[in-house]
Amino acid sequence: MIGVLIEFDVVEGKEQAFIDAWERTTEIIYQRFGSLGSRLHKEASGLYVAYAQWPNKEQYQAEHIWSEADAAVRAEMRNTLVAGKPKSVRVLGVVSDLLKSDVARLS
Repeated sequence: MIGVLIEFDVVEGKEQAFIDAWERTTEIIYQRFGSLGSRLHKEASGLYVAYAQWPNKEQYQAEHIWSEADAAVRAEMRNTLVAGKPKSVRVLGVVSDLLKSDVARLS
């Protein structure tokens, strides 16, 4: 498994449009290209950071062919970004995984 960190510098005033388009884009990537999903975080500075998981580097780097409709959703997200693309992307190998998903235990 690998982790991918993606930083997004969002145009001021377009934050909700970014979040909505990011969620739809992420669902497309999960459904069509085999990711294991993603979480979106926001730093105090206003920078958004997504952490995505993929089964392996090959799956992440495979050629992903976007349909016209799916590419339009991705373009909506990119149109909310200062540079029109993510600020940076880091691909990380997993060394140890202690992330838990048991939300019920936290209540």
